[in-house]
Amino acid sequence: MFPVISAAVPADKRAEAPRSGLGHRFLRIKNELFDSARRIKAAVTGKPRVTEKLGFSFEPQLDGEPINGRGDIGAGQRVSEQLLLTGIADNGPESDELDSTAAALTRLFTQYAADIEKHEKEIGMELDKMGRNSPLEYANNLIKLLFSRKIWAGDYDRHMKVTGHDTAINKLFEQVFALDKLRALESRKLFIGKAILEMSCGTGTAIQLLCGNASAEVKSELKVFGNDISDAMKDIAREKLAGTCNVEYTSHDLRKLEFPNGTFDTAILSQTLHLITDPEKLKEEIDESSVRGISDHRNAKVEVIAGAFETLRPGGHFLLIDEWPAVLSETVANPVQRLVARLFSKTFRPIQERADIRTDIMTKIPDANFVAELKVPIDKWHSMYMFIYEKKEDSGPKKQLPAVGSAKKAQHDSDVLCYGVDPKEVLEMVVTDTSIAKARKDAEMRLDAAFSEVDEKFRNAYSHMNGGHRWKKFRRLLRPRTTLRIEKPSDIGRLGKKKWDTVVISRQMHQLTWEQKGKTIEKAIDALEECGALMIVDEWDPPYGSPYPIERKRQLWDEVMREFQKTDRIMFEASLKEPIMAGYEASNMYGYVYRKLK
Repeated sequence: MFPVISAAVPADKRAEAPRSGLGHRFLRIKNELFDSARRIKAAVTGKPRVTEKLGFSFEPQLDGEPINGRGDIGAGQRVSEQLLLTGIADNGPESDELDSTAAALTRLFTQYAADIEKHEKEIGMELDKMGRNSPLEYANNLIKLLFSRKIWAGDYDRHMKVTGHDTAINKLFEQVFALDKLRALESRKLFIGKAILEMSCGTGTAIQLLCGNASAEVKSELKVFGNDISDAMKDIAREKLAGTCNVEYTSHDLRKLEFPNGTFDTAILSQTLHLITDPEKLKEEIDESSVRGISDHRNAKVEVIAGAFETLRPGGHFLLIDEWPAVLSETVANPVQRLVARLFSKTFRPIQERADIRTDIMTKIPDANFVAELKVPIDKWHSMYMFIYEKKEDSGPKKQLPAVGSAKKAQHDSDVLCYGVDPKEVLEMVVTDTSIAKARKDAEMRLDAAFSEVDEKFRNAYSHMNGGHRWKKFRRLLRPRTTLRIEKPSDIGRLGKKKWDTVVISRQMHQLTWEQKGKTIEKAIDALEECGALMIVDEWDPPYGSPYPIERKRQLWDEVMREFQKTDRIMFEASLKEPIMAGYEASNMYGYVYRKLK
């Protein structure tokens, strides 16, 4: 819900004037500028010209094409940061019109800048009054002010459309519903259940996109609770969602959700994580006038997520949607955005590394089970991510696999599953080679099917987005004739013989030394066609008897994959988890997909 400012605005995304908010007047004036710029363009064709620079910056467009610094149309170019109004060097009638237009617009924006300054002083007085409140009241009132009609509520939907955030979230829901179709075939609990909590619903964008992806039958069964402390945002949501979804609105503080435990099948936290703060710490930071180099308030964020898990039923799912990297622009394009960015900086506390929040959830929330991490691009620099976690079901005492085979076989069989117990207890948990091999293969096949569904939506998302940027065309994942599977060490020798669209390294990470892991992955990347996919599949906890086990999944990223991504050789696409055997949590099959960039 924070304003990361986009670049140029395509003509088809130039929204109507918002209902209210600081951007309302700016948008009207901007449209007047478009009309004047068209007259300027027609008048200056083929004539010498001089320029006059206005006192503020933004990026105008004519008929979907940006105006460059020379005052003419430059197809596909980014416009200059400063708008240059064009005049004519001679004394003809066009010169008089252009000079008059430039003078009028200069006066218009000068007055507009004065109005913005006045408005900012009024807001500053409100903030001073709020500063005398308790830390919790201050933190909540600051959010209410930011998302009031006088600041951001009226412009929020337009911001979502212009930046492509709404498109990215929609593509994430497309992936989720595709995965749910597979889960329905296996009679597994769906990610999108019937009782849904949108923890910070804002203007209802996430609810609208979720319901838009649901079938008529599914949508008729949904009961959605839209929670937000901003009445202005909820008012817009009520208007926008009327007649489309069954939504009930609440105003609970995220830090203390007042729902009975086990109320919901699905809880969603969308584009809010980076705004969640510890009120006491926030008040200290504001009082010290320091908004740089400050804490990311991770503990406060995890506590809010833990509260969401309390509202879930066993087996329910928590969906975290947000943008990385999350930044506020310091050189934004117009006075409104500069003011909004300054206000948001008071409560904007981003988590820089996605891995940090993943680790916090898994280590600090006992009921959380990782299921998936999905991704959709916003623009060349930012992507929207969705993390899916499952609330553990209360299955009672730990189950054991049936004991089969002799003690001698159990002691020496390196393919025995160890479910997080002392190796001595493995004797009681032995299964035949045939059954465990089948269970593992079935888990891999489910991962293949799930990744194929996700990959189709991922590749479709890499099209014209946010200003017309054309993305590379990624190669289809897991096409039979263009896929190489590394399933044993001897397969590694096949990597240098031809180029592949997909290379799958299957259950080799616990069999190789760290040096061998790195070299194998590097060879796999080299063997890929440009925009091909590297898929790593393996089991955690590591199978008992693995010669070089990776105890924590993040070690693979920290020790190997990070270096390839730092040099822009690869980019992350998705990760998924599949259980190996129903009812046993300690060992699962995980898959990670990366795309080769160069």
